[in-house]
Amino acid sequence: MRIRQIELFRLVVRHGTLTAAADALSITQPAASKLLSQLESRVGLELFERTKRRLILTREGEVFAAEVERTWEGIQRLYRTAVDIRQLKFGRLNVAAMPSVAGSFLPTIITSFSQKKKNVSISIHARTSERIHEWAIAGQIDIGFTHNRAIHPQVSSELLTRVPEVCILPSNHRLSSRQSINATDLDGEHFVRIGDIGDVTEADQVFLDAEVSRKLNLETPMSLVACDLVANGAGVSLVDELTAASYRRPGLVYRPFVPTLFSEIWCVRPKMLRPSGIAEEFLAAVRSSISKL
Repeated sequence: MRIRQIELFRLVVRHGTLTAAADALSITQPAASKLLSQLESRVGLELFERTKRRLILTREGEVFAAEVERTWEGIQRLYRTAVDIRQLKFGRLNVAAMPSVAGSFLPTIITSFSQKKKNVSISIHARTSERIHEWAIAGQIDIGFTHNRAIHPQVSSELLTRVPEVCILPSNHRLSSRQSINATDLDGEHFVRIGDIGDVTEADQVFLDAEVSRKLNLETPMSLVACDLVANGAGVSLVDELTAASYRRPGLVYRPFVPTLFSEIWCVRPKMLRPSGIAEEFLAAVRSSISKL
């Protein structure tokens, strides 16, 4: 089977006609018909029932189509990997960081490091921790900063620091004058939750244990987005103190949260790459900066 045949098959399933599928591929209808016939001959199945106007999947075709979609997702992942490699390959030092780190203390460190190392080309990429783990496994970055360790034999993980979480509030919020915020203070409050759907975070568990009911209307995986939402009056939230302290726009204040929760910052590195002197020096600068913070 050829990729072109699979691509045509998916388009026929989507559009229902060979003409529309051929147009989507910018080929003639006879060429599309030949590709589809070759595919059916190769798999030994009749994939469609031919009617005057449409092609309808047979039962065998439905089963085949489901597997094609799963396979196509793998092909798309392969393509994204190629794009990632192409984007990352030019930097002599490739750094990836989760948004809360990329948007807080990391730019200051990189700027200072770059000024000292004028001949070093640095590529910086803000991505989710999960994507950074994938890059580290594939050896596509030198250093990654994530919120958790990478559980993989080809990746080394180092805990750099644990940052206290704070409660962020609109500056005109009724609790903004408090010295600290307890879980019970937020009972009934509109709350911007940080995390993935279905996951029970440590913060979620604190509110569950305290029998506090929050109005969970908004959810985001990114702390900086939560800061923007809160500053615009969408509710309150919990973010790490580095993110809150680095948020320079008006309309937001932050207070210590009780009980104290922590966000972890991990450094992940691919074991397949020999550590460069530049990478070691940069990581030393990061450790030094974090210790001062």
